[in-house]
Amino acid sequence: MQRGLLRLRLSGRGLATTAVSVALLLGAAGLTPAGAQTTGTLRGPDVASYQHPGTSAHHCGAPINWTKVAKDDVAFAIVKATEGTTYLNPCFAEDYDGSLQAGLVHGAYHFARPATPVVSSAQQQADYFANAVGSLTEPDTLPPALDLEATGGLSRGALITWAQAFLLRLRHDTGRIPMIYTYPTFWNSTLGDPSAFAPFPLWMASYCHQTCAPPDALLYQYTPGGNINGISGHVDLSKFLGTSKQWAVVSDGTIASPWTAAPPSRPHGVHATAASAHSATVSWLPGNSGSSRVTKYTVTATPADPAAGDAAAATTKVAGSATTATVAGLEPGVSYTFAVTATNAAGTSPISNASAPVTIMIPTLLTPTVPDSITYGDPAAISATLTRTDTNQPLAGRHVVLSVRHHDATTWRQKAVLQTDSDGTVSTQLHPTRNLDIELTYRGSAKLQAATVVRTILVRPAVTAHLSRSSVKSGHLVLLSGRASPFVAGQTVRREGHYSGGWHLWDTSKLSKHGHYAFRIHPTVKVNVYRVVAVATHHRARGISPSRTVHAR
Repeated sequence: MQRGLLRLRLSGRGLATTAVSVALLLGAAGLTPAGAQTTGTLRGPDVASYQHPGTSAHHCGAPINWTKVAKDDVAFAIVKATEGTTYLNPCFAEDYDGSLQAGLVHGAYHFARPATPVVSSAQQQADYFANAVGSLTEPDTLPPALDLEATGGLSRGALITWAQAFLLRLRHDTGRIPMIYTYPTFWNSTLGDPSAFAPFPLWMASYCHQTCAPPDALLYQYTPGGNINGISGHVDLSKFLGTSKQWAVVSDGTIASPWTAAPPSRPHGVHATAASAHSATVSWLPGNSGSSRVTKYTVTATPADPAAGDAAAATTKVAGSATTATVAGLEPGVSYTFAVTATNAAGTSPISNASAPVTIMIPTLLTPTVPDSITYGDPAAISATLTRTDTNQPLAGRHVVLSVRHHDATTWRQKAVLQTDSDGTVSTQLHPTRNLDIELTYRGSAKLQAATVVRTILVRPAVTAHLSRSSVKSGHLVLLSGRASPFVAGQTVRREGHYSGGWHLWDTSKLSKHGHYAFRIHPTVKVNVYRVVAVATHHRARGISPSRTVHAR
């Protein structure tokens, strides 16, 4: 409905929508949705300010000719009223009143801008919308609609809570049960929680021709490209999918919308992860909020094994705007399941299904000290300290496994099993001859988490460099020579010179079958600083010689 957004939506059959509870709308009239005569096709546009092409002759652009619209097989019209808390459609009053005066059933919608704080933001937008629309308990008036197609950066649970808070506040403000408008991807994936909106009729946009209406929607927006006499350009068109008796109730604001006091339904999708040595983080999705907003959630942790010693259940309570909580007071080494209840002014929901078991563990950390590189033939000193991350205390007397893997291998090979000292530290030496990865692993215990770190040690060949003379007449020959060890015959070596604050390539050569190289140099500047670099191979990093200086006279 927001211009340009719905044009990109994917449509399809089999939308995973929940059955919309129109019984609340129909109950006061003693009507039931099944078995009644169908309406035929009741269709109508939804319009906003961009249906008014610009003109200086009218405050809102070219007006819509609602008399012509009403004669073009149209039964209703829904007008954008507001967006967020600052935008009021400048054409709203004209179109809202004009469509009614032309004999159409009229309605209004609000384009949602979800934001934080979740509850107060939603309620402020609902109030703004309600104030702009005025009374909705008049004849020939549809329920107000929430156009929900933006997240505002909210998490899934927060977005659902935001929408519920808006709809409930709008119900309070207007006395009508609002509709919710959205599209398949948003409904099924972004929200993915149809039970949370069971009391609210669904207005679904799905552009796959008129033959694939969503099975449980009350209104179906089937095209963004309709043409209606009296409206310039293309316009969104929807049709009513209910029965004639349903239409009589939905289109008449004088018929009261019953709202029986009811507690929330159970939350669902409960998921938990260990957060610390004594706590877990729990998340969930709201169920149907019942007749009023959820004011609190209660999260209960229960030992998964009844034989878990002295471990007791633990609970925490959070505000109804939250969909996550941290449960503290848990025992390390004990597996817990987590369940949630929701409470509103009418009572408390049944308890949710339990989460998968989560074992609370003391978190650990291995902090390694490993050289990034060594020169061939030098030892590599390896050490690591094992600590509890919750207290930073060292863990003494624990086994740490050292494994290695050369860069041309695919499997790890265990090298040593080390034991932490009183400072939680292990240390050893390696003598690598080629590049390798090392892995240090603490495998954990009944209460302590496992910990693993991986580091890479690059092995550089040793490269020597010698000058035949260090001072020569300008332009005379100097020989720069040496060898690399270990080496690969034909390996490239680079002669680099240092100037302008950095090293720059001067020349290249190849190692002989004995690993030797030689460069012939004719220096002309007063001070010449050189080094030789053996380029990296598959097994080893590049090797760099000491720098050498030649003075030219």
